[in-house]
Amino acid sequence: MNKLQQTITKNYPLEDKINGFKKLEFDFNVSNELYRIDTAGKNYILKQMLSAESFFGSKNAVSRLEAVSNVIHTLNTCKLPVENILPTHAGNYLVNFEGSLLRLFEFIPGRQYSSAYLKKCIKCLHRLHSNSIEYISKDNLTELAKYSTALPLKDTIEHISFISEQLSKNVDQYPDFHTIIENMDLIKKSASKCLNYNYLTNLNPTILHTDFHPHNVIISDNDEPVMIDMDNLIYEKPYKCIAFSILRFSAFEKGINRNNFEQTLLLFLEIYGNPAGLKQDLLHTMTFLELEKILRILYRFFKTETYPHFIKNLVPLHLQNIKMIDQYKNDIK
Repeated sequence: MNKLQQTITKNYPLEDKINGFKKLEFDFNVSNELYRIDTAGKNYILKQMLSAESFFGSKNAVSRLEAVSNVIHTLNTCKLPVENILPTHAGNYLVNFEGSLLRLFEFIPGRQYSSAYLKKCIKCLHRLHSNSIEYISKDNLTELAKYSTALPLKDTIEHISFISEQLSKNVDQYPDFHTIIENMDLIKKSASKCLNYNYLTNLNPTILHTDFHPHNVIISDNDEPVMIDMDNLIYEKPYKCIAFSILRFSAFEKGINRNNFEQTLLLFLEIYGNPAGLKQDLLHTMTFLELEKILRILYRFFKTETYPHFIKNLVPLHLQNIKMIDQYKNDIK
């Protein structure tokens, strides 16, 4: 048994001795090292976050993840379709291991998402937004409300000169930086518009996944979606959560596609009741999100040299979506 396994056995109430311990590999970007742990009783997923403070862009990563974990555990206990995180023997959720943060989850038997489950997944997200807040105590909501989106646009835009300078210095190492430099005027102008936008609707604050996409859902053995990877859980109005999921579910397997995007957008609007102005609000938020992701990835990498694997998404995903959304908005005027 290696040191990591010994740490898990010491701190978490496993049902039986570990008889299988395997690191999981993925063909898409993840922010945690993931391991499957098998015992004679239950199986588990271990998440190891190596650079939590860099990921969230703040020194409060431990308190943030404890607050998030507490909410996840409550939602699971109240039968909402979310993963189940296990508390330690001490009653908290995180364990510090050689500078990294560990959390343990129950393994969810099931299969990966397919487009046949799109409507069920949208309803799953809508249920989170509509019902979750009634199960969370006022104190826990107050604690969760302390934490906002990691490295938000309003902060990273203040460092645009630093980002531009670093892009030029590193352009030979990362060819896509050429394209970002060429589109920097578009990025700056779009960011200014986004930060000054006035919403037409006024959705109520609620619990948000903010990273719900096809790789963050398991279709359980009873044929229902279960949300996983909820590190970015926040308490806020749900525009970002809905907009993000529209973009990522619409691009699943087929890439960025105008027809898929429009069909997915209309299905989300139908399930969310389509109040007047919501479509425009969501289109604005999509641009906001992709701009935020571009500047977050760049600023975090240039300041901390962490999470370089997200750089490959800058142009083909985030920048391309901004241009697609702009074209779509112009076409429907």
